[in-house]
Amino acid sequence: MTFSSPYAHLSSPWLRGALHAHSTNSDGVNAPKDVWGAYAALGYHFATLTDHCKQPSLEQLETDTGLVTLPGCEYRTHGYTNFASPEVNLIGIHDPLPYDIDWPECGPVFKEQGAFVIYNHPSWNFDHWPTRQMLDLRLGHALEIYNAVGEELAGSAESTTKWDALLSCGYRVWGVATDDAHKPEHRGKAWVVVNTEPNAPEILDALKSGRFYSSTGVHIDDITINDGVIRVTSPDAKAIRFIAERGQVRKQIEGSAAEYRPSPKDVYVRIELFGEVLQKAWTNPIFIETRESEQRVAEHTKWFMEQPLI
Repeated sequence: MTFSSPYAHLSSPWLRGALHAHSTNSDGVNAPKDVWGAYAALGYHFATLTDHCKQPSLEQLETDTGLVTLPGCEYRTHGYTNFASPEVNLIGIHDPLPYDIDWPECGPVFKEQGAFVIYNHPSWNFDHWPTRQMLDLRLGHALEIYNAVGEELAGSAESTTKWDALLSCGYRVWGVATDDAHKPEHRGKAWVVVNTEPNAPEILDALKSGRFYSSTGVHIDDITINDGVIRVTSPDAKAIRFIAERGQVRKQIEGSAAEYRPSPKDVYVRIELFGEVLQKAWTNPIFIETRESEQRVAEHTKWFMEQPLI
């Protein structure tokens, strides 16, 4: 059995980062310099500004806090007032973006700029990003599996059901947790922890490679694969579960360490860790590469694409 794991070669430090934050460049209440200062004070190592259809200037990316700052943008085709269009976060962009194109044309533009692309709040208003649309476009490296400000809005803050559907159809897409912070009380609720050196190019590379986990408060010490067994350890987890294709829970235990031996029929395995109250962490998927798993992807994709749109 062969594994494709984003955690196969971990050596760098783990850095905490914010991938969705707004400033006075759009509808945030704080200036960019104050956003940087706030995240630095919370102990973050890097952060990005993702204002609506507005990129930060080079001057606005400067900070004396020690925080690594990444340029970003929350992008909609045809501009922010096109409310029929869903949104993506583009992390690491530097050049102006075109707003006179539609989604199928966006992929080459995003790739040319080297952006880390995230489908934002897929379950805001229940179906901001329809699963079928994400599967058809395949523009994103990741989707927001948890968007903290979504707790205050219509729909669902968590989108792991859509994530499992995409993964089960063979779309190898990562999961991120974000604040989507517009004001101070939104910050520090959800983040990613990336295995990388503290500079923008390596952070972007690690994000695209999936060398991170997402959290609302639970920490992960290690994720390993030895002799066909996936093992995870955490200093503060109270329960751990291993989830495979179509969101099926393969194993669940109480405690701060757990292991699971995947079946050749598993398409992927991802791990959820639960801490105090509502605190949680999500690993990225580890993919199982066998003839059986490939067949299950084909079967599930055929079944999914035959289902009526709702």
